[in-house]
Amino acid sequence: MLVEPEPSDCCGQGCAPCVLEIHQEELTLWKKHCWENHGGGKSQIQEDSVKMSSDDYTSCRLTMVEQLTHSCFRYTFTLPEDHHLDLFIGTHLILRQASANGRTITRQYTPISPPGARKDFTVLMKLYKDGQMSQVIKDWEAGQTVADWRGPIGSFNYRTNQCSHMYLIAAGTGITPMYQIIRSIIENDKEETLVKLLYAAGTREETLLREELNELTSYWNFTVKYFLSDESNQNHSYGEVVHYERISKEVIEAEVADVTSCLAIVCGTREFEGDMRTHLLSVGIPEEQIIRF
Repeated sequence: MLVEPEPSDCCGQGCAPCVLEIHQEELTLWKKHCWENHGGGKSQIQEDSVKMSSDDYTSCRLTMVEQLTHSCFRYTFTLPEDHHLDLFIGTHLILRQASANGRTITRQYTPISPPGARKDFTVLMKLYKDGQMSQVIKDWEAGQTVADWRGPIGSFNYRTNQCSHMYLIAAGTGITPMYQIIRSIIENDKEETLVKLLYAAGTREETLLREELNELTSYWNFTVKYFLSDESNQNHSYGEVVHYERISKEVIEAEVADVTSCLAIVCGTREFEGDMRTHLLSVGIPEEQIIRF
């Protein structure tokens, strides 16, 4: 049973799409399938019938679970043998699960798998104490759980060497689309774009994918700076650049070296994205060169 989410189900962090928008998508797809199943339309069978679809759900098996923080986990799913995924950067997948009371819940997640991943994908998920989907996810078991996914979905278009500088500004789980974008650029031998990541988190322990990001700094065109709000633990790894402050207008002014041939991508809470947009505009980056995930 597809149940309309309550207004309170929206986290208020400016997710795109929001859970309320996803519900409308689900309703539209349900009506379409009802129409086709009752002879009102003819299903269009693609030449590649095993490609994971953005319209129809595919049941994928959970093969690995790794706890990253007290509330954030890394989940890896494998597609059925006769299916494959055509994953590209800047896109997300929609998860559909049934709650204990029979309600159908849908949420979006951005894979951190590299573009071109075909047989499996990995997502980061933060579990919330009162989150409806979190109550389902907390009982998942590797090898036992089967979850329904559809996608990829998204309209982010990037071409090789589109800009000379790319500024990525993330907070919390907003790192997920950034990680995918970073890898797609720095692992491309034809790329000359300089990629700079400014990553805000509460504590060092809450800094997701920190080890992976630190390893990527071995590439000549990628740098990362961490901005933590908790100064109680100032231990950090060799080579890490850590600041115990917020990403302010002054920080943006100091970090942005080029405003003419650049792209700025922001992902975090609605308030965070709004503040970063204001700071980026203030240093002269045009609105059309600022992307909010």
